[in-house]
Amino acid sequence: MTSIGKFSHASETLSNPSVPALFLAMTGPKPFQAADFIKIWKSKDISNRHPRFEQRLDSTNDGYFAPAKKSLEERVTDTTLPKTLYRTELALSISELLSNPLDVYKSLWEAKVAFGELGASGAISQFKVKQISDNFESIVVFRSHHAMADGTSLASGLLDLCDEAEELKEEIKTQLKKHVGKTKTLLEKIRKWLRQIIWLCIGMMNSIFYQIFLWGSMPKNPFEVALTLSGSDDHSTIARTISWCDAAPVAEIKKVAKALGQDITINDVVVSCVSYAISKQLEVHRLRLEASGKVLPLFKHINVVVPVHLTGGVLLPNKPMGNMIGAFCARVPGEGVKNRLEEVHETFSWLKRSPSALLAYLLARTSTAVLPLSWNKFMLQKGSCNACAAISNVKSSPRKLHIGEGSQTIQSVAGFLPLPPGVPVGVTVCSYAGTLTLTVAAQPWAVPDADQFLLWVLEEYRRLLKSSGVLQTIKN
Repeated sequence: MTSIGKFSHASETLSNPSVPALFLAMTGPKPFQAADFIKIWKSKDISNRHPRFEQRLDSTNDGYFAPAKKSLEERVTDTTLPKTLYRTELALSISELLSNPLDVYKSLWEAKVAFGELGASGAISQFKVKQISDNFESIVVFRSHHAMADGTSLASGLLDLCDEAEELKEEIKTQLKKHVGKTKTLLEKIRKWLRQIIWLCIGMMNSIFYQIFLWGSMPKNPFEVALTLSGSDDHSTIARTISWCDAAPVAEIKKVAKALGQDITINDVVVSCVSYAISKQLEVHRLRLEASGKVLPLFKHINVVVPVHLTGGVLLPNKPMGNMIGAFCARVPGEGVKNRLEEVHETFSWLKRSPSALLAYLLARTSTAVLPLSWNKFMLQKGSCNACAAISNVKSSPRKLHIGEGSQTIQSVAGFLPLPPGVPVGVTVCSYAGTLTLTVAAQPWAVPDADQFLLWVLEEYRRLLKSSGVLQTIKN
């Protein structure tokens, strides 16, 4: 097991299992069932391409893998597609998958497959449903333990099930060749190494001081302050509030970002919108507490955690699945802030150039090697600096993919973040087939209504869209 995989297993708690989940929503002329999934899995030789799928944790030798005790047929099963409660039943299923621990000593993943009438579950937006002529909708809900792989590696592994898998790999290789520079002389290589060493040393010192500043400026999570004022200290709620939506076309958000500032990125826009939603949620808690004569302070700034994949968000060709993920904490605008996007951009621009994510990766690796495992939970919770939310970005194919020799079209992909201990809100940004999809998984005491939380995110995006002058091209 990788050091990061071992860290994720050691740092999880009963109420915060390190188990990400995702769903693939497909349409086709006929249903897609577990037997079809298993047939394609075997025909594509996924188990040999990615041996990690056939492993489990070894209970007798901590930190090592052993062959899985469950067969493929036991891990991939059929279930019933929601029929009566649009979105609600699927949200409850996702909540259960995120909340319940996975028996990693038998297998590191499991999948459930269901089918029904087009649009029955809400996994595919109504806007998309109107444009689809297929009769059936099928959903594959997949969850795995972080000890097996990070989200990027997992997504890349599952993409090998698709008909276009080899084309995607060739595209990655082509992109890599474009970034390969000319051969450098020995002197040029030495200069580059020296620059990297200086960057690493100075950057790490700045990152450490910034982390200390975040600890000092946010002694307690704002959502926890609201929970304590309400007369409860129960953080052990296992259930999650769940929501997802297609936010906008990727091309549109790029235009909005460019119109609002030369160097502003899609991530800047998304984080700005999420921070606005958090401020609105805190405002709701404040009004509720004021009704009972209690005062929730105004939080002009909040902290967020951002996981970062260290290989650029892709699994390189012929590389095994694993955990190449770090993270950084950032101080972003909270309540009553006018220049929200500009402040987010300034902070993220500096943090992305710093070695903060690399430092977090190295510390996690070191802690699993030299520190008692019981310390890992403490390190992960304190390392989040009382963040209100974790915001993750997962890139997928820029075009629609197919499974089963074109018999099924993947219409939507949505990933859900497992909440780190002490972080009550998880937001995942998924780009697939030109559409940016947002998901929320949150503690109910922090975000009672995840649908409303996403509406606040979209409210701020529409404000930015209007101020940018870019015409809106998607209906939510």
